[in-house]
Amino acid sequence: MRITRIAGGALGLALGVTVLLGGCATPSASSAPGKVVTISGTEPTGALVPANVTDPGGARVVSALYAGLVTYNSEGIAVDDAARSIVANVDFTVYTVSLEPKHTFSNGEKVTAESFVRAWDWAADAANAAADRSAFMSIKGYVNDDPNTPEVERSSLIESGGLVVLNDSTFEVHLRASRSDFVSRLGTSAFFPLPSVFFDNPRAFGRNPIGNGPYKMAGAHAWEPGEQLSLAVNPSYSGPRTPRNGGLRFIFEASNDDAYSDLLGGYLDVVETVPESARGTYLDELGERAITQPVAALVSLSISQRLEHFAGEEGRLRRGAISHAINRGAIEAQQHSLESAAHDFTSPILPGYSPELKGADALDYDARAARDLWAEANAISPWKGDFTIVVTSGFAGADQVVSQISRVLRIEVKTRVVATDADLATATTDPERPTAFLSERRVSYPDARAFLAPFASSAASGAPLQYGNPKIDRLLDEAAETSDTEELIGLYGSVQEQLLADLPVIPLWYPTVHSGFGRDVGNVRVDWQGFPIYDQITAAG
Repeated sequence: MRITRIAGGALGLALGVTVLLGGCATPSASSAPGKVVTISGTEPTGALVPANVTDPGGARVVSALYAGLVTYNSEGIAVDDAARSIVANVDFTVYTVSLEPKHTFSNGEKVTAESFVRAWDWAADAANAAADRSAFMSIKGYVNDDPNTPEVERSSLIESGGLVVLNDSTFEVHLRASRSDFVSRLGTSAFFPLPSVFFDNPRAFGRNPIGNGPYKMAGAHAWEPGEQLSLAVNPSYSGPRTPRNGGLRFIFEASNDDAYSDLLGGYLDVVETVPESARGTYLDELGERAITQPVAALVSLSISQRLEHFAGEEGRLRRGAISHAINRGAIEAQQHSLESAAHDFTSPILPGYSPELKGADALDYDARAARDLWAEANAISPWKGDFTIVVTSGFAGADQVVSQISRVLRIEVKTRVVATDADLATATTDPERPTAFLSERRVSYPDARAFLAPFASSAASGAPLQYGNPKIDRLLDEAAETSDTEELIGLYGSVQEQLLADLPVIPLWYPTVHSGFGRDVGNVRVDWQGFPIYDQITAAG
């Protein structure tokens, strides 16, 4: 194993990952032993095109089907996968990528520089309306145009010189500005490669995708809508994630309660989410087969500033009042002390987290302060009507949040329940119907910026909030240009202190993953995102 050093100094592992562990030889996945592992999971909400996948169900599948330049290990450290090396120039504006030559797609096509460059160029093009196209905004040639406009302006990262193929195994990435954290993002699905067949018919490809990862689709009918999705071991994979089982089968259970019952009955191998109804008993019922672990995630209450009474100074006062009205500690106790109250906008498992930020008392329960702030807001514009929060069905802690706000502020608080995360996304991005909503954010790459930018950046995907602050934009730009870990932590701290003053999002608690597994499988662990490390699960044949 060797360490690839990024030229011009490397930002250490403290807040991002710009040092890549690479080059370890691994045995062929074709020798994978054991049976297919059955896992409870949510069904992907759409086609399995990497840059279009934003839901947890789809993310689980594409991460198994594809190998990006890097992958993240269980601690969130990036290790080389399809990349042999990634080297930056002195000012972090140009990255040169060299590929491992042995990687192929499961149809036998060789993974080349073109496989990455064409995939990125397609995803960045507004005309293709990829859900995660903003992942490429730092690359030269990206055009931040609305895909829904009649005459959308195309992004061409290739034609602009943002992506330059040097040879079959080498390409360059030219950024619009210095980004010392660029490498830390490259393990996310938006940056996965695509085979040439994808471009013939992207829509059809997404139902039966061809990847280069440790698993492949188990036949033409591997995805049975509403029932299950099966993956077989990909014998052509040559990266660090060699499967130790015979494949994966994601079962789309009707509910987490049904999945847990099937686990106890021996009909299911792994349950990713123990239902709320079993949180008080599953540790005793499963013993050593129970998993309880903090993850890089944040549960928050977001309130659109387009919502009546929540713009300007009135809105800032009301958001502060709502934050003080929520007794996070009481909710923690009611959830069997398996969650922890939030003190910031990131996660305690990411370096740089601090529970002692200036203004963090805005997240303390204080009924008197809540009523005083609400009264100040009423002096600007008297409150009328009710306060409605959109939430997915079964969202843990939602009833307590609603009850506390209603009791402390003496207003009517309602919930509008939607069935799935996809329905939540639809409800919260409707420009004609601004709203407040409860959600859990799990970041896609292990860096504090992954939490902060969507909440704070004017150009971020958190458009439902209608929040932008030029001061925060400047701080985030400075953070992107530094390779000094201490300076980076300080800049992220300043961003958070401004967020605590404005509260465009109200942090509630840090989730803990609650998982379990059956007697016929072993070596079941979850990673920094809270997902099982599928390739490492062992299963007797």
